[in-house]
Amino acid sequence: MQIPVYIVCEGDPKSNYVAKLVSLFQDDCFDIFIIDCKEKGSNTGKQYLYSLKHAKENYCESPCIIIRDCMFSNLSDNTMSHLIHKIIDGSSCNSEDTTTNCNDHKYSICYLSRYLDLCDGSVVESGVTTGGSIVTTKYAKGDDAMLYKPDARDIMIYKMEETKKKPADILSYLIKKDINAVAISPPALQYNVQFGSSSNFKKTWECKGKNEPNPQPPCDNTTSYSWLWYIFIFFFLLIIILGFCWWK
Repeated sequence: MQIPVYIVCEGDPKSNYVAKLVSLFQDDCFDIFIIDCKEKGSNTGKQYLYSLKHAKENYCESPCIIIRDCMFSNLSDNTMSHLIHKIIDGSSCNSEDTTTNCNDHKYSICYLSRYLDLCDGSVVESGVTTGGSIVTTKYAKGDDAMLYKPDARDIMIYKMEETKKKPADILSYLIKKDINAVAISPPALQYNVQFGSSSNFKKTWECKGKNEPNPQPPCDNTTSYSWLWYIFIFFFLLIIILGFCWWK
């Protein structure tokens, strides 16, 4: 089974960031497509929809993967390949396994990255090659690194054409209402902070408990040091003024 991988590029499709994403999918089972959003003056939403339609027309029975160029991963290509197959095979169920509900294995969407999800997802399969687990989710946000099985892919195409909403907004609604979703914990891909300001650090947050406060973003050392400089300059000027007044 061939699995199409679409890398939707808002930036330069020939950048090192895109090349590193391509290097993650070197297994022969992956067919990689670089989608340049600037090629025809299109926006990312239209190119996202194009990717879904292309997958339906050319890989009708296969899952598809859509990743935006703002993502990165430290996984090797072998690990990524093994992980993707683990996710896809998760829909099958061992009839001899009486400890797990077979319905828990039937999911249509997998978040390869996670955004401010809750930590109360039940584990579908632990100890995958990323060192974490495949967990169920109803709260994940974002659309930057997704695996769609055919049923979810077709629903996304219909909803995007009908509502004209962003993929992330549609996904957030669907996984709460109609579609079973899982996520990788820890995530296989993460947001590359080179693509945004320090406020985008929040996109790398793993998850939070139901009764816990929102996690704080990492400390911005540059900002901290700039305040120290302001304090130093203030006291330096104050000493000069006091010294001048004393000599008078």
